[in-house]
Amino acid sequence: MNTEQIIDGVTGQFGALVLAVVMLLIVMRHYKTLIDQSLSEHREDRAMYRETMLSLAGKVDQIGRDIDDIKQRIP
Repeated sequence: MNTEQIIDGVTGQFGALVLAVVMLLIVMRHYKTLIDQSLSEHREDRAMYRETMLSLAGKVDQIGRDIDDIKQRIP
């Protein structure tokens, strides 16, 4: 093989195929990382949501008890 054939191979269809495969591998690795990160953040968000809802439920219960107490004090 001479230099001209090597250059034609690298810049031609074979080069494009190799470049496409390499880019696909890079995108797949990056995509996997993004999905893993997204799942992790989703779990954290769900935990925070659960804590917030429990806190709000406790506050609503307290408000209900306060209202009942006020109703009992009113003649």
